[in-house]
This record gives sequence, C-alpha cells and structure tokens, in this order.
Amino acid sequence: MRSLPIVQLALNRDATTGWLSSIQSNAMDEHFVVMCPYCGENLEIYVEPDVHGTFVQDCEVCCNPWRVRVHNDDGERYVSVDRADGSE
Repeated sequence: MRSLPIVQLALNRDATTGWLSSIQSNAMDEHFVVMCPYCGENLEIYVEPDVHGTFVQDCEVCCNPWRVRVHNDDGERYVSVDRADGSE
C-alpha cells in the first residue's frame, strides 16, 4: 500500500456555481483528493506534473462532469473542482 502526500483540504462555496472543492498540496504531487460538487463523495484524482490549466473529468461515482483547474502559486500546486454541466 503506497502512502499519499499530506495535504490541506479547504472546501469553499463559490458564489457563481454554488460549489468549489479545492485542495492545496505541499509538493508537486500527482494525486489529489477532491470532493465531487454533485454527490459529495471524496475521490482521489491523478493529475500529471506537467498539467496546468483546465480540463473536464467525470465523477467516478455519479458520472457528472467536473471542471478541474490546476495552477501553481509560489511553488504550491492547487487543484479545484466545480460543476461543468452548463449550470455554472
């Protein structure tokens, strides 16, 4: 069993979409735990180290589409997930 990186989880409600789940990693990690903005499940996602910007990925539990945003700030890597169903 491999160990996952230590992360700080911050869940915020976005005024526009209603939901935003974001996570801060202490290193340039590739695995992140995010909360689905539809069903509320916490899921681990893999984001390659060279990926930045935005992409769409479906929830493994409820199959609804997420907009995943990846960015770096002062050496910290951040991933945020919100709805990508057109309601945003």
